[in-house]
Amino acid sequence: MRQKAEISFCSSKPSILLRFRTFTHLRRPKSNIQKIFSPPKEYGKGEKLLVKSFEIWLGIVVIVDTDVMVEFLRDSADTAKALKTIKPENLAISAVTRMELLVGAWNNAEIRKIEKSLDAIQEIAISEDISAKAIDLIRKYAKSHGLKIPDAIIAATAMDQSVELFTYNVRDFKFIKGLNLYSV
Repeated sequence: MRQKAEISFCSSKPSILLRFRTFTHLRRPKSNIQKIFSPPKEYGKGEKLLVKSFEIWLGIVVIVDTDVMVEFLRDSADTAKALKTIKPENLAISAVTRMELLVGAWNNAEIRKIEKSLDAIQEIAISEDISAKAIDLIRKYAKSHGLKIPDAIIAATAMDQSVELFTYNVRDFKFIKGLNLYSV
């Protein structure tokens, strides 16, 4: 269920303070930090903006694919550097990425390591909109390009949030129209 948030600009400064407690389709990082972002220039003091995607206001710029997270968890210096340039607060993962990482863990110790690493990253749950978009992508690309269900859901998540997807498996996504890939 997609919720809309109404945000008011409360000062003459070109920034707003967002405070929130519940937004069902986003799993917040464990550190409950309030974030400050600059609103678009076309909005002024006292105006209200109806936000379709609350994640944009949380600062998500890039959805990180599972393959990138695997490299990060393997302590890849290049991947750590790439993620650091994006800034951790601007990263998010799909719920599917968490699932894939947990399934790929060798033991409970590795599961704990994965969970600890993911606690600092925002996670986007699979909403009705994301599910519908993923089904559409499967219809279009499963037979012609071999698109798999997890990749369809991750791509649909990035498309739904209007953000780029950071992946090393470009060949798995490059054929999807409307999907923007992040390049390092």
